[in-house]
Amino acid sequence: MLSEPVATQGSSRAGNIGQPYQFIADKLGVSERTSRLISWPLIEPAFLWIRSRYGFDMRKAQDGAAALHASQVPVLLIHGTADRGAPLVGAQRLRDANPQHADLVPIPGADHDWFSPARPIVMKRVLAWFDSHATSH
Repeated sequence: MLSEPVATQGSSRAGNIGQPYQFIADKLGVSERTSRLISWPLIEPAFLWIRSRYGFDMRKAQDGAAALHASQVPVLLIHGTADRGAPLVGAQRLRDANPQHADLVPIPGADHDWFSPARPIVMKRVLAWFDSHATSH
């Protein structure tokens, strides 16, 4: 679900899912105003759908841990244990925010670009997770 760290270098709001326009502006190297003009048609309907479907207001989320804490839906976190750009402790903090609904799958020895070499392991874990949640939610 969350492939970016909750807090990144640069803007204090980078990675904050409750501040998507600033996050997108930082990633694209544009102003927040330009980011809003470009991404509003995607962000606001998505936030409305999440609010109406799950009763969760993404605009009130202060960070990923706050969002997970308030979530009532299952969340799968996959993280490489050798990722220096986004330390494992960040993923553990996210899981610990709502251990009832969040599962963390650490991939031993994998860094941020782990997908290709670890693909069989990851796919098995992801499919097993979806199978285990298919009928329970």
